[in-house]
Amino acid sequence: MKEVSRVALEREDAFELSRCEEVIARGWKTFIEVGRALTTIRDRKLYREQAGTFEAYCRSKWDYGKSQVYHLIGAAEVVSHLSTIVDIPLPKHESRVRPLVGLEAEQARDAWLEAVRKSGIKPVTATAVRQSVATFRKKKRRSIRAGGGGQKKKPADTLLDMLEEGIREQQPATLLLKLVADLRRSRF
Repeated sequence: MKEVSRVALEREDAFELSRCEEVIARGWKTFIEVGRALTTIRDRKLYREQAGTFEAYCRSKWDYGKSQVYHLIGAAEVVSHLSTIVDIPLPKHESRVRPLVGLEAEQARDAWLEAVRKSGIKPVTATAVRQSVATFRKKKRRSIRAGGGGQKKKPADTLLDMLEEGIREQQPATLLLKLVADLRRSRF
């Protein structure tokens, strides 16, 4: 592999690199911050003094492989989309977000809401998220085959569907009340 030349960082960029590296050093418990820090280092090319490429920097500095780095970056991006949902718990582990990576923001929110709803009062597991994403993808494929793939569902309609299904399945009242509150806030 051809070695790309290294470039000295300006003071502001060196400080930003140091700040980002401190976040990453704190470890996996802060996967959202780690993903955001890695995104900043990649996007601003803050690695350029230590390595010729972002991947080489991650490998030499953190012993992170390419897929591991992009899982973290993707997870942080997904969590930023999920954080717009009010009164719903956010994922605490990167593995619970991984199945949502690659979905559009609205799709990721819908799949996460479904996993939270199905989990009830129990913590959401990675398996629950994978099942929710699989169910979501099956519904989408059926919709496309039926000719409804061109229409986007409004967030309020999604919340109404979830509320209706929750009532049918006799979900806990607290979860149903959260859905009603979200529906009121959606201003459909």
